[in-house]
Amino acid sequence: MEVTCQLRATAINKKGLAPIQITFCWDANRIRLGSKVSCRPADWNEKLEKVKDRPGTYAAQVNAVLERWERAGTSAHSDARAAGERWDEERMEAEIRVRYQRLLDEANGRPVTPVAGRPTGKQAPHLLRVHAAVAGV
Repeated sequence: MEVTCQLRATAINKKGLAPIQITFCWDANRIRLGSKVSCRPADWNEKLEKVKDRPGTYAAQVNAVLERWERAGTSAHSDARAAGERWDEERMEAEIRVRYQRLLDEANGRPVTPVAGRPTGKQAPHLLRVHAAVAGV
């Protein structure tokens, strides 16, 4: 899976911040999601696809969010491949969002509780909430 970040410089808000979009590409599929973080265009490093690391700025916080999105996407894709499955865009988006929330909960020290029922088949045992989110539980 290829994960890229783009600064949406055409969507600058009144505070002068532009939203950062995440694009996930795999097996001829593509999903674009809003990262829910923004930055000033002058602080964006286009080549590295992250906020420039300057002391005393918000770079570490924003880049941590972007890293969590990337980890969520690559984890979902790896688990799909390990299970021998090809997920469509809807399934992959659901998996990515659940995994992102789990990473966010862990980063904020919130407990990540397992859902009733375990993932079945060849899915990795560390999937806790993914099964419920996809199954609509």
